Amino acid sequence: MKKSFAMIKHSKFLICLLMVLLGLLITTSALMAEPITVFNDGFTSMNNWTVTGGNENYKWHIYNNEARTIYNATESQMTQNTAVNVSGIVTLKFGRELVGTTTKYLKVDVYDGDEWIEVYSTSATTGMSTVTLDVSAYANAAFKVKFRGKANGAFIYVDNVYIINEITAPPEAFNLTGPANGATGVSVTPTLSWSASGGATSYDVYYGTTSPGMLQANVTGTSYTVPVALANNTTYYWKVVAKNAAGETTATGAPRSFTTEQMPVPGVFSLTSPANGATGVAVTPTLTWTASSGAASYDVYYGTTSPGTLQTNVTGTSYTVPEALTISTVYYWKIVAKNAGGETTATGAPRSFTTVEMSAPGAFELTSPASGVTGVSAAPTLSWSAASEAASYDVYYGTISPGTLQANVTGTSFTVNVPLNSGVTYYWKVVAKNPGGETTATGVPWSFTTMESELPATVYYYDTLERLIKTKQIIDGVSYITETAYDDLDRPVVVTYPDGSQVHYTYNGYNGSVTKIGSTAGGDQYLKGLVYDQYGMIVSKTLGNDVTLNYIYDPDNFRLNRVTANNNLP
Repeated sequence: MKKSFAMIKHSKFLICLLMVLLGLLITTSALMAEPITVFNDGFTSMNNWTVTGGNENYKWHIYNNEARTIYNATESQMTQNTAVNVSGIVTLKFGRELVGTTTKYLKVDVYDGDEWIEVYSTSATTGMSTVTLDVSAYANAAFKVKFRGKANGAFIYVDNVYIINEITAPPEAFNLTGPANGATGVSVTPTLSWSASGGATSYDVYYGTTSPGMLQANVTGTSYTVPVALANNTTYYWKVVAKNAAGETTATGAPRSFTTEQMPVPGVFSLTSPANGATGVAVTPTLTWTASSGAASYDVYYGTTSPGTLQTNVTGTSYTVPEALTISTVYYWKIVAKNAGGETTATGAPRSFTTVEMSAPGAFELTSPASGVTGVSAAPTLSWSAASEAASYDVYYGTISPGTLQANVTGTSFTVNVPLNSGVTYYWKVVAKNPGGETTATGVPWSFTTMESELPATVYYYDTLERLIKTKQIIDGVSYITETAYDDLDRPVVVTYPDGSQVHYTYNGYNGSVTKIGSTAGGDQYLKGLVYDQYGMIVSKTLGNDVTLNYIYDPDNFRLNRVTANNNLP
């Protein structure tokens, strides 16, 4: 029994020891990062290298997907273009081949951050084989490789260059550099900068209005310019965290803080209208000014004592006074541009102006068609009462309220001159105007609906000789009239159409045939002349464009044979 108990205790001890060892193994594995190839080149091009030295034709170049230098009596160098940031265990691997018995060598240097260090050299003739070098002692943030070859009558080849980094420790300590901690007046798009951290592969950048800031970006360099403008006059906190495969390191002294600059006050601007000292200004004037750079809004001041009192705040660059000012009175006005940084008063403010001696027109009303009425003619007459002191009236109507400006008249009615659509609701208003301002009719806009479309009704009128002298067609309540006048021989001489245009007919004295057709007596001619022969047949016809048509007949049967045309234009 005692033996069994001892064996159980021994087993428990072994199990605990095994668990400890397993924990250490797991911890060690977590700390050991996988090797990373940070650079490799199989030489399909020389884009990764800068070649110097050697004969122009035989210095390092691409040959069968390898780098080669041949026949050089002087050394040719092939230097890696872009440095890599390495730390921990660093391995350099490359293939190399030296062919020929004459003088030759291949040497390899690495850059340790301060100078080039030779780490390999051979002059032995050998086939292509791989060289593996431990260059951990030279690891730094600007690590590079350089191959130097001299092949006096020989061939040297390099292929498949690898730089492999196995990071074993987190990045080294580093510092934030700018902005300085507690700095004020900092740009709203600042550039955050820091010193390089040895072994870092990238940096997380944090900033925000609460400490220590929020993650905003991950970069590989040592600076970051804020892409979206920060708020003015605001304190921000920031830090940078260096990272690699083995862990991360926060910058010493982080987080830092800075305060952004005040927003600049709005830029200089000017008042434009009314001009300073202007007279005869309407009692509802529009005040205008130029734009102020950076302005968020504008305070509008006006009144009878300088510089005026605050009336409103607007975002645009004009303001129309909503209530009529007193006639024949001096007013002062100014505009103040504003934003979060402060305010700027318009140059030369306050200005002054004097209103007209006449007040705006008095109140008046629309009278017809009544608002909401239906079955209205397609060419209605709009009417209204007179407004005292009105010089004219703007008439608005349309299918969208309150209508669009259609005419300006001096009377108190207006007949629509272009027929409206049938069965459609129209809105209308009238605005009385004079130099003192304008007044809109009370209760506008009104509306009316035109009558539904009807079939045209035609009425014919005859004189005592039973000649048709007038035709009247009624379409959608609108009359369209055509009139005809005759001579003593019952021939039409003038036809007047609904649009007022006329056509005049002229006849000859031989057989009463038409000789001319024109728009007005002595005006444009559609048919300038007809000439007949002794049989009453047309022999020539001159058109309104001065082209003459000649008619030739067969002399035996008098049938039309052909027609020719002559252009009589000068």
